[in-house]
Amino acid sequence: MVDKQLTEALNDLKVIDTLPSDVTIELHSFVTACEGMMEYDLEHVPTEYFIGLIETMGKYPKYKVMANHLATVVLKDLRYFDK
Repeated sequence: MVDKQLTEALNDLKVIDTLPSDVTIELHSFVTACEGMMEYDLEHVPTEYFIGLIETMGKYPKYKVMANHLATVVLKDLRYFDK
């Protein structure tokens, strides 16, 4: 069920021409990693793809809030705040 939902979400992505080129590259890399995760039946996307996306988005004031939110979601999932 989750694989089908993720596949549908990835297929529905649209190119946004106003994104900075480095954000577009990181986003594309992350989506490719998600596809690889499904193809090779991995449990998660390799961390470096997610970190790269968050760091790159965080360089731009317009996307910094979204980058912080994504980082918080991951940290909560890892139970970072429970320590």
